Formats: sequence, structure tokens, C-alpha cells
Amino acid sequence: MSNKQESLPSPALSSHFIGAWLRSQRFFLKSPLYMAYEDHVWQDFWVGLDSSVMLHEAAEFPLIPFEKARTDCFTYLENACGILGKGKPGWSPSKEASAEVTERLGSPPFNAYTIYLITTSTQENDDETVVYVGKTNSQSHRFRGGHAAISKLHAPEYEGMRKRIYFGCLIGINDDDNYVPIDWMVEENGRDKVLADIEHQLIFNLQPALNSEGKGKCLAEVRVPVHVQNLTDSGLSDFHFDEDQRIALE
Repeated sequence: MSNKQESLPSPALSSHFIGAWLRSQRFFLKSPLYMAYEDHVWQDFWVGLDSSVMLHEAAEFPLIPFEKARTDCFTYLENACGILGKGKPGWSPSKEASAEVTERLGSPPFNAYTIYLITTSTQENDDETVVYVGKTNSQSHRFRGGHAAISKLHAPEYEGMRKRIYFGCLIGINDDDNYVPIDWMVEENGRDKVLADIEHQLIFNLQPALNSEGKGKCLAEVRVPVHVQNLTDSGLSDFHFDEDQRIALE
């Protein structure tokens, strides 16, 4: 039996991917080493935007490097499996067993944020528009040392507008119907290429005003459906790109 649901992943699969395994009761989690080192054939991608701040607060937003996120998550899972008396995660544990894991280990660690969107809107926040799409491996904090898109937002046409930045986790669904957090992959197995392809698809479909490349022609080498879900309480619409690169707002 596969772990794939009838629809795309639930909000629980965002930053607390391990939390989804502990809470779901019917969620199958493959061995972390399978996620990190196997070659995957991708069927869908899901971007969960579960954090957002006003743009002037971006420099203080905590970002977790991929390697640290992966190490912390894998260590937590190894310890959880030890408590559960099993060699690898597999199906979700019972409620009682999950409660014991969190009681002994605390809350699961976060995944790394991989995709970010910068938006603008009027003060009424009824016309929020994506003006920049970017990716990050969180090795350095791009918003502390200056960012070209932020500088461009000082242009007169953006004066008085609300400027917000969203941070999202990227999760792939492979041909085995397994969910794979991209930051759990290692670079040599195509992690950075996957990230670049998703960034290119977002740029091509959203046509953000402040991105300079990839709007006239999609630069992604591999194109698959991408679903972006806003899990914050702001007004940004969810959107989905199908395999033919048509955008559908939800």
C-alpha cells in the first residue's frame, strides 16, 4: 500500500514533516537514506508556504542550512526508531507510541526552507502579487548582506505598498508514491538541480516583475506539476502548474 493521498500533501507536511508521520496514523515514511541517496522520478511537487514576515523583517528570520536540517531530522528519526524498537520509520506509530517519542525527544526538528516569494500589495491587502521568486540553501542569509530585488522595491512605483516575503518547504512525490523533502537529499543526487527546476517553473508561470531571467522561456530541464499552498493567514492565493505549464489560481 502506498502513502499517497487522494490529493496533494496536507499542511502538516510543511516544516514538520516528521510531525506528520507522528500524527497521521496512516503515513508511510521511507528510510531517510533512501530519500537522501536514491535516484527519484518525480511525479509532483508541493511548496508549503508556512511562514511569512514583512520584508523589512527578513534579515532576522531564522534559516536552517540544508545539512543541519537533514542531520537534525535524521538523528531525531534514528532516536525515535530506537524508542519504537524498529530499524526504520515505516508506517506511523500508534498515538500512544508517538506521545512517548515526543515526550522523550521533544518536538521534531524543522525542515529547511528552500523557496521564497516576495510580494507586494496595497494597504488593503486585496491584490497581493508575487514580484520575485528565489531559492535558498540557507548556507548564508541572503537578506542580511543586501538583495537586488529588495533594492528594486525602493523604486517609486512601489512606494507606499506592503512588501512581504514568504518562506516555503519543497516536497517531491516520486514514482513510488513517497514524499521526499528536498533538503533531505544530498547535492550529488540532484538536489540543487531539482531546486533550480522548480524555481524556473515558478518564474516562468508567475512572471514576477523583479526576476530578470526565465520569463520568456522556461529554463527548467524537467517539468512536473507544482502546487504552491499558502498556509499563512495572509491573502496570497494558492496556485498550481500542470505538466503543460498552465497556471490555475485556487
